[in-house]
Amino acid sequence: MATIKDTRLAGGGGGVALQVIDYTEQEIIATANAVGVALASYDQVDSLSWWRVERIVASGTSANTCELAAYQGQSVLPQRIRDWTPLPPGFIAVAEYPSYLTILPGSCLTINVTGAAPGDTFYIIAQYQVVQKIGG
Repeated sequence: MATIKDTRLAGGGGGVALQVIDYTEQEIIATANAVGVALASYDQVDSLSWWRVERIVASGTSANTCELAAYQGQSVLPQRIRDWTPLPPGFIAVAEYPSYLTILPGSCLTINVTGAAPGDTFYIIAQYQVVQKIGG
């Protein structure tokens, strides 16, 4: 198991030691509702863990150019947005996070796709590390 020291989670002070306990990916499938919005959330992060998302890959069946947004938590409030990208028809959107997109303990990653036609389907895979604080 890898151990990493990340000062960003400790307000820049002495840092926090984090240990990678798993590396995995999850796929969710979201279907657009009557107004062309597809909303889906990943599992809630354990209360003692963080997700460090490395990559999100998305594709869909829509003939429209859609907008895909990633949020922390189940709410799509503007202050919870973490990333956004257009998703043109027939293309695959890939977002990579060299510094990680962090999802906090007790929260979740939510994907919101807008601009679709009712019934359009979207396939989203998130690859991430599950980390836990060790020591102090």
